[in-house]
Amino acid sequence: MCDECHQSPCATMCPNGTPVVDDEPIMKTCPICKREYDEDLMEESVCAACMKHNMTWDIAEKYGDERKITVEVNAFWAKLFTPSMINEILREKAVAYIRIFPFLAREDTDNFFKDDLSDFADWLKEQKGKE
Repeated sequence: MCDECHQSPCATMCPNGTPVVDDEPIMKTCPICKREYDEDLMEESVCAACMKHNMTWDIAEKYGDERKITVEVNAFWAKLFTPSMINEILREKAVAYIRIFPFLAREDTDNFFKDDLSDFADWLKEQKGKE
């Protein structure tokens, strides 16, 4: 609460023109690392450090395996190969991509997670619950 105007939560400026400071931040415990953080700096209650630490290629594969999408492929390839064979072929190409373009692969991995950070945070909490 503001000592000047007694508003809670504080306005950005008191009526008398004096800047005010908001109340203490709301602290929450990250379910992954068990440390306390300001709630405003968290994504779905997961801290930024845990989010960043878990945004890796390997975790993207696991996360992506549970978040499948439908794609269109050449009908002939679909007849020749099973879905698991197509996945393996794509994985082999992706591994080659990492070797050739490591910085682009890192950027693409980050963008994959950033497409839906709240879903990824929820998934991380689910995985932590399975341990």
